[in-house]
Amino acid sequence: MLFRRSYCGNSICGPSRATILTGKHSHMNGFLDNNSSRFDGT
Repeated sequence: MLFRRSYCGNSICGPSRATILTGKHSHMNGFLDNNSSRFDGT
């Protein structure tokens, strides 16, 4: 699959995956860095 209009929501692995799963930026979904133990997801 080729995504022609994609972007990186965050340059860190965990928060980047969280932005893909929730569709929200890191400051909104609560996953700010790889050391975050709390993930809001709402």
